[in-house]
Amino acid sequence: MHSFALMIWTFACTEIEPTHSFQGKDFILDSAEGYTPIGDEILLSFSTTTETFVFDAGCNRYDATYTYDNSFFDVISISGTEMSCDTDLMEQDAWFVDFLTYYPTLTHEDDRLILEFIDDNHSTPDIKLIFVEN
Repeated sequence: MHSFALMIWTFACTEIEPTHSFQGKDFILDSAEGYTPIGDEILLSFSTTTETFVFDAGCNRYDATYTYDNSFFDVISISGTEMSCDTDLMEQDAWFVDFLTYYPTLTHEDDRLILEFIDDNHSTPDIKLIFVEN
């Protein structure tokens, strides 16, 4: 019994290294191409040890899970609060959730994280969101 408890304690105290360079970091929107943000901030905060992140696009707070492989950023699930805010901010929340589910590419260079959606069919505008470490 004692060795089992010790084994669990040792595992719980072992630090897990991040898999991706952006894990464990917080980002704030710095600039946007193809979209005009409403309000002051769009924030992203990535977990250090799991493929999860939290984001706030101006009104509600969201939790999301993702996979990431060779710049392909696939958001698997999103859940969030349901606060009522100014209509513009609620629309931005909905827009950002939709944007994340369109499989944007993600690149992390120095202190910048870039989410980019390019529509090969040209039916929607290309969008590039540049975040900086916060």
